[in-house]
Amino acid sequence: MSHTYQSHLTVVIGNPNKEMQTVIAQEAKDQGGMEEDVWFDYVREQFEAGTTQIAPHYMSHIDFMLSTMLGDDVRVAKPFSGFTQRDGRFFPVIIFYEDYIQDLEGTPISITRFTEKMIEMIREYFQKVIKAEWVTMSSTINTNYIFNK
Repeated sequence: MSHTYQSHLTVVIGNPNKEMQTVIAQEAKDQGGMEEDVWFDYVREQFEAGTTQIAPHYMSHIDFMLSTMLGDDVRVAKPFSGFTQRDGRFFPVIIFYEDYIQDLEGTPISITRFTEKMIEMIREYFQKVIKAEWVTMSSTINTNYIFNK
């Protein structure tokens, strides 16, 4: 069940690293576009490649990484990609909602199972694969409180 506000992992992708900055600048020049747009398109393409489920096990690279970390078969469905603003600039963001990080029966896997070390490993993975200068990663846990009157 999807909730308006639910537990999730958030990945904010910073600027391209030096290697990618050259590529992005040249691509923007060739297209006659803006570097920011080329960077966002590149991040989206890399993200889509990382979440494409591949035969014979129909696991994406991200499914495999999370399955290895958690010791359970994991499938990620419906991740959200968009942008966020920081210091007056826009950066790509990827959000993995808890409801869509599931075991093979479709049961959501709690975000609380991800340790700080796991979150750091996922952050490093995105930084390396996407070739970003920096990546921040955080987890947000939705806790329902019952108040007695």
